Amino acid sequence: MARTYRTLNTRPIDYYGRFVDQSGSPVPNVKVPFDIGGGGVKPSSGEVRADQNGYFAITGYHGAQIWLKPQKEGYHRIYRTLTNGGSRFSLLSAPADVYKGSPTNPAVLRLWKLKGAESLIAIELWHKIPTNLSSESVLIDVVKGKTVDSGGDMRVTVTRTGEMKPNLGLEWRYSIVPVDGEIRAVEREDFYEFGAPSGGYSGRFDREFGAGKESQMGNVYQVLFLISRNHGVFTKLMMELAPPRRDESGCIRILKGIVNANGSPNWEEDGTNLRPPE
Repeated sequence: MARTYRTLNTRPIDYYGRFVDQSGSPVPNVKVPFDIGGGGVKPSSGEVRADQNGYFAITGYHGAQIWLKPQKEGYHRIYRTLTNGGSRFSLLSAPADVYKGSPTNPAVLRLWKLKGAESLIAIELWHKIPTNLSSESVLIDVVKGKTVDSGGDMRVTVTRTGEMKPNLGLEWRYSIVPVDGEIRAVEREDFYEFGAPSGGYSGRFDREFGAGKESQMGNVYQVLFLISRNHGVFTKLMMELAPPRRDESGCIRILKGIVNANGSPNWEEDGTNLRPPE
């Protein structure tokens, strides 16, 4: 391993990138502090600045990894671009993940152009859903941060469809149906978005596990963008579900997220605009 690190630490790092905002427009004059290092060596640091069209280059360094920390007033980093091929890359990663940029093919890094923080609600909920071989569901009000008997914003249904099977786990499924709205499932990194996307939604979201479906033995994690109450409420949710077990209850282990109940798709935070549910 030490020999591998020594070999990688001698590799040249020539990094080419370009900054754009959430609409794809170039972001000029971004300050780009960076660190270069690897296993067993002291990191070196430096700083460059993007030009008027958002392009920048870091060349003439050697190392196994590079980390970028872009800074510009009025903008925020979008975390899902801060990975291999984005503003960090590592020669220790799988070959398919290693950055392969060039002056004519730079890594595109997105910054979020802030629009101004609005009043937001921070929610966190834990709830058991009794399950047997039929469906059970719960109705959730994201503004109140709790389950309700009527109204609400989303209905979650968990169904056991069979017994536990070797190497496949339990056969079960869950569905989420928004109330007077739409839903979109996304990658976990997208939880750090600062505004709801404009498209890609549907009327429900379903996942199935077991024979012929996804194989799943432990808890399930899912990020969701939810529009409810006829576009009056915009919510981003990080949900963890524990699958139902034989004679036990399944549950929404944790449901946490940010809610904008102002009819706006803005989830920007400024450290003062988050409040608890009603």
